[in-house]
Amino acid sequence: MSTSRSSDYLAALLVGLWFLAACAFLYLWPSFKFGQPVWQVGDHQTVPPLLLSLVPLVVFGAVALTYKRPDRVSFWTMVLLNGTLYGLIFLYLFEVRSSFSRFVLPITFVLSVVVQIFGLFIFKFIRGRWIGVLVATSTIFSLTMVFVVLTNPLDILGKSFKILNGGYDALRISLRNAQSSEKTEQYLNTAFYHVRADVFQKYIPESAVRGGGMLSLDEGVLLVTGDGKFYLIRRNGGFQELDVEALVIEVPLNYEAFVNDAPITVYHKWFRVAGIHYEKTPAGIRLWVSHHYWKVEEQKFYVRLSTIEGTLAELLDGKPSSDWKTLFESTPGLTFNENSRHGNPFNGSQIGGRIQTLDEKYLLLTMGDHEWDGWNSEFSYPQDLKVSYGKILKINKETGASEIFSAGHRNPQGLIITSDRTIWSTEHGPAGGDELNLILEGKNYGWPLAVLGTDYQEKVWPPSILQGKHDGYEYPVFAWNPSIGISNLVQINSELFPVWKENLLIASMEQQSLYRAHVEDGRVVVVEPIEIGNRVRDIIEDRDGQIFLWTDEGNVIVLNPILDTEKTGEMIFAQCMACHTFDESGKQSIGPNLIRLYGRSIGNTANYQYSPAFQKLEGRWFEEALDAFLKNPQQFAPGTTMAVPGMNDTDRKKVIDYLQGK
Repeated sequence: MSTSRSSDYLAALLVGLWFLAACAFLYLWPSFKFGQPVWQVGDHQTVPPLLLSLVPLVVFGAVALTYKRPDRVSFWTMVLLNGTLYGLIFLYLFEVRSSFSRFVLPITFVLSVVVQIFGLFIFKFIRGRWIGVLVATSTIFSLTMVFVVLTNPLDILGKSFKILNGGYDALRISLRNAQSSEKTEQYLNTAFYHVRADVFQKYIPESAVRGGGMLSLDEGVLLVTGDGKFYLIRRNGGFQELDVEALVIEVPLNYEAFVNDAPITVYHKWFRVAGIHYEKTPAGIRLWVSHHYWKVEEQKFYVRLSTIEGTLAELLDGKPSSDWKTLFESTPGLTFNENSRHGNPFNGSQIGGRIQTLDEKYLLLTMGDHEWDGWNSEFSYPQDLKVSYGKILKINKETGASEIFSAGHRNPQGLIITSDRTIWSTEHGPAGGDELNLILEGKNYGWPLAVLGTDYQEKVWPPSILQGKHDGYEYPVFAWNPSIGISNLVQINSELFPVWKENLLIASMEQQSLYRAHVEDGRVVVVEPIEIGNRVRDIIEDRDGQIFLWTDEGNVIVLNPILDTEKTGEMIFAQCMACHTFDESGKQSIGPNLIRLYGRSIGNTANYQYSPAFQKLEGRWFEEALDAFLKNPQQFAPGTTMAVPGMNDTDRKKVIDYLQGK
């Protein structure tokens, strides 16, 4: 009896040791994914594994208190216990908005169940004289954990995750680029124009990263992608097609070196090209490109302004008159920010990187803070006049010498100098507070001490001196709240859109729109949203006045006004939306909802109060009735509140054909 009881005690002790080893394993295994020991990746990644690793101990305690012998516990009981505990932990992480890896959470749950059930399996089926097998298994498991800690092969395993992920990305991009290009047309209804958006999909091979920009040359539009590839775009076939020619040259980005050295926690697709600019030279053109650069020997990244010269033919052939040269490099070099509150220690999305010519001698370059703002990082750079980040810099075109033009910027992703020499910049705020700024030399724009937005996880911006105010610093001319994910902007200078001339068109990524800003005496008096349906990364006006958009989806979109003779029934019908709605919600406006109007009873829309003129009418909205009403509303229904005059024969036919299909 005593021998059996001693055996049970020994077995229970060994099971307890097994569960302790399981805790160590569950805490350490995310290191394989991160490519470095889990305790070195920051609190946002360390605390969740610690919580998850304690689950086996809690389960073992519950089992020990409930059952005298662990071999009487069913496997399903173990699964339910783990599921309950992990569910509570997941709920807690959700409530505190943890940015912990979603890959690690479910895998840890599965591993936890497996290692616990495996221990009980051994205990149930290998007892007595086989108890040594359990001892040996536990010993081997423990020694394995010691080996992992002491020899640390984690970096090798972490890089294997990168290799697999990179292979998947390459395969996906190859499959996407193998698909044929296609062009679609989209109609945009704006205040002054009917606009046709020609959407060219898959004309540009997919980039490994988002970013890049465009510029307008005499020969066409030059586009550089986020991963540094160049393409010359020409329109042909009556502006119905694009000719895309790849240049041989590439931006000296060294993306692969960055990916190879960066910890697995880094979102490397923010390491990219941010902007492009050019000037004509006697020998051809001179290009400037802003981009990240990784110094392997220092294990730090920088923002560079690289330049190259040659004729367009030389650039196309890959034989420019000079090699890439580094004109400017930011200071200091940045390491990975392990204190980031958002989980990613490399916030390359806040690079800024737009370039404009200030005068014959200088360029302007916008420089984001890369989230080194004192709240998400140990140091705050935008107000530090000894460093490059969080500034707009004035850079000598020949020497690369730089000085601060303006300070206190977060992520200025747009920059133009208008025809009257006004400098405008668009800037990302945090949660709310995207800005349009009038840039003046020597001025301070407040970040991170003054902003009109808040932190992503709080209702304040903690470093702000006055919440919701910008006092003491330059106020933005206009700000968006909620944020629109602002990007670049352009001033309309041609006569193609005469009413828009000298207006600003501001691009948005988050809202997938353009915003037309009418500015008078430095004050924005009108902001009109124009929905595009793509994340607009860059915007330019070409030499003919057409608006070119470069999107994060890899599409090139070209905007042109639509002539009266080109109007479709949809475009003419869109004028009705000033007083009517046209959607499935059933919501009414001044006039009734017109969804599925064709064939509907006249004057019989639910939840709408018709005028007495319409209440007297009978019949249905077929072609004859629609034609009579659109020709002369007052004659069709004397006393109707419909105030607009009738349509001409051509427009009526187009609208009726359109409604028949709706």
